Amino acid sequence: MIVAVEAVMRRRTDVFLVSRNPVVSSVKVLRIFAVFYEFAGSFAEVVIVNSTWTQHQIAVQKQIWYPLCDCSSLIQFSIDHRENIILSVGQYRPEKARGLMDDHPEYRDNRIRLIFIGGASSLGIDTLMWHILFQDYCEFLVNADYSVLLHYFSRASIGLHSMWNEYFGISVAAGVIPIAHNCGGPKSDIVTTDGPTRNGYLAHGEQEFASAMADVLALSESEKSKLTHSARESVRDRFSETNFKESFLRSLKTLFV
Repeated sequence: MIVAVEAVMRRRTDVFLVSRNPVVSSVKVLRIFAVFYEFAGSFAEVVIVNSTWTQHQIAVQKQIWYPLCDCSSLIQFSIDHRENIILSVGQYRPEKARGLMDDHPEYRDNRIRLIFIGGASSLGIDTLMWHILFQDYCEFLVNADYSVLLHYFSRASIGLHSMWNEYFGISVAAGVIPIAHNCGGPKSDIVTTDGPTRNGYLAHGEQEFASAMADVLALSESEKSKLTHSARESVRDRFSETNFKESFLRSLKTLFV
């Protein structure tokens, strides 16, 4: 984030005058908070982070506690005969980079559906335009119930995760094949792209995302099954309640020894 500020990269949540002015950008609130965070953190005896990627951002000794995610219901979903549904889950916010998916030829095939499920207090103009331009291929489910999310997780073939530098992502447990932005937590902790433990795809930019989706949709059932089995095994224990409790107790012991 600070790199983006230093590079004067404009995000849709920025005021244009701020984002395009190097002097103003250099003293943005984010930088000020970073100084305070560093100062406060210097007094901590135990530092906990929530992913390998976050760990690399902090220059002190620390431990990783992966977020507690109850994957038990997701792991029960069948991975056979999934539909050609591309599922994108998350809040409707500009930094989710949904614009990465513009002009993909996959959207113009009525056998394939792109479904967005997310929370939003109000829909922005970009989302409304997407709904108008791609309504024959896309479906927007805003503030949907958890049961609806589970329903689509049980049907989708692809889990699309396009946010830049997000620290985490868990859709792999549901049996979807992840296609994630080639950075952050999904790259360091979730998606493996080669070797016997391969479980998904990493992409950067429109063409790579489109190519990855085309590759997944062209896989045979046995190839898809191999990827999804690998994905499930990679998260089954790491994000379990048992593992979280053990990590918590190990950290507490360091305070009392």
